[in-house]
Amino acid sequence: MICPYCSKEMESGMFQAGNMIIWTNAKHPISLNPKGNDILFEKNYFTISGVTVDGHICRDCGKIIVDVEQ
Repeated sequence: MICPYCSKEMESGMFQAGNMIIWTNAKHPISLNPKGNDILFEKNYFTISGVTVDGHICRDCGKIIVDVEQ
């Protein structure tokens, strides 16, 4: 994928977390149900493998792109 900011090649990868990944506009305690404009990318409460969200990183300009729907 080409970076839309600097036009260099992006590297494929993924975010990993313990049990939930949420996008939010303001820091707040994370609950089981996203609040307001929060976007829940992935949740997995029942295994030790955690959650992953695929994306792309541009190491040249420091931008990360993820798809909201996976």
